[in-house]
Amino acid sequence: MAARWKLILDEHEMPIPFFESVYIILVSGSVGFFSPGGVAADFLKGHHAYKKDKNLSTIASVVLFDKLVGVFSMLFLVSLCSTVLLFMPYQGDYGTLKLVSYVSSFIVMGIFFCVAILISFEAQVNKQLAKCPQKIRKIFIMIYKVFKSTALNKSLMIKVLSLSFAMQLLRSLMFYFILTSLSIEIAVMSVIAYFPIVFMLMLLPITVGGVGVRESATFVLFSQFDVNLEYSIGSGLIFYGIQLLVAVLGIFTYLGFSTKVSDRND
Repeated sequence: MAARWKLILDEHEMPIPFFESVYIILVSGSVGFFSPGGVAADFLKGHHAYKKDKNLSTIASVVLFDKLVGVFSMLFLVSLCSTVLLFMPYQGDYGTLKLVSYVSSFIVMGIFFCVAILISFEAQVNKQLAKCPQKIRKIFIMIYKVFKSTALNKSLMIKVLSLSFAMQLLRSLMFYFILTSLSIEIAVMSVIAYFPIVFMLMLLPITVGGVGVRESATFVLFSQFDVNLEYSIGSGLIFYGIQLLVAVLGIFTYLGFSTKVSDRND
């Protein structure tokens, strides 16, 4: 995530050292951990980027793009793995698998279609934006420019998406090992196909740290693999504990390096 954030800021003329990117990701992650859906993390990242560029529209666009890339990578993995599982021996419920595969694939194709439309019909998009009030039009034009310039940079997109996919795979593998540590037999492909959905639901600003949402979603999605409510709560609490350790690391990172980073920005 730190590497992805650095790449995105560098692209929009807000270059930062990798150390500083690691710092802001750890610190914002700690703040986000104690807020519903982790929304505070996005505000803190935006505040950090604001020190590099005072244009609020650009900052909002960069933060939004970073968030959407993460969500898209989760959706793509769900779509890919669930579709592959349709043609493999499967230990779960095929009805659930088909629903997940069809819905996720439809959303992914819809995203590709919308991006292609926005890039190919820029004149028509600008014409529609011209009908909006001036302030709203300026904001949308800036967001559109940021998204377009980033999307057309193939090298950047390959790097950003590769890092995002790697991050989602690591999260899913971590959850897979949590389940296997509880003596639950499940294929790793099945975990990769379903756990990103759990994580996407955790991004909704419902509970602090995703408590309750994570366990409920795990039970609903993984009960087909004989993961009962007790195991869902247990695996969720273990995952929560790992996140808590990372949040504590972020707190110590802030206490140890905040002055150094602030002096660098000043």
